[in-house]
This record gives sequence, C-alpha cells and structure tokens, in this order.
Amino acid sequence: MKRILLAVFGILALAFATLTPAFAQSKGIVYYMVPTLLDEFQTGSVSALELFLK
Repeated sequence: MKRILLAVFGILALAFATLTPAFAQSKGIVYYMVPTLLDEFQTGSVSALELFLK
C-alpha cells in the first residue's frame, strides 16, 4: 500500500512539473517595473533583464 501511494504521488509530482511551464507560457507578457535607475545595481539589473528578454 505504501509503494502504491508513493508511486501515485510520484506520478502526480511528475505531471505537475511537466504541465507547469505550459500554464506559465499562456499567461502573456511579464512587465518588470523599476522605480528608479539612479543606483548602479538597478541599472545593471535592467541591462541584464533586457539582454535576457531579447
């Protein structure tokens, strides 16, 4: 009985892990709001995000 429960839980976890990216892709565009660009870290973060999103 314990093995059956572990197998069912494993199958559910695997299904959830494979279906989650598909659900995330259907959400649309994600906007990152940066309040100010005065700090070097924020400027670097914005540059990294822009490079990653291209």
